[in-house]
Amino acid sequence: MTTTEKILKLEDEVVALKKLVSNLVPFDNEGEYKKSFIASIQKAKKEKVVMTFQGKGSLLGLAK
Repeated sequence: MTTTEKILKLEDEVVALKKLVSNLVPFDNEGEYKKSFIASIQKAKKEKVVMTFQGKGSLLGLAK
């Protein structure tokens, strides 16, 4: 596979991933993240962590 073919394949993969993510993350008309989404992420980043997960089964242990 040539470098050009690899780049084209990567470009196709990026497009496919963007389509998947666009359902989860709000984008504006220009394809950038919406300002409200960025603000909510920055707010969440400043909040105190409620739990930490340690080890393989810690996340699944919460479901019990």
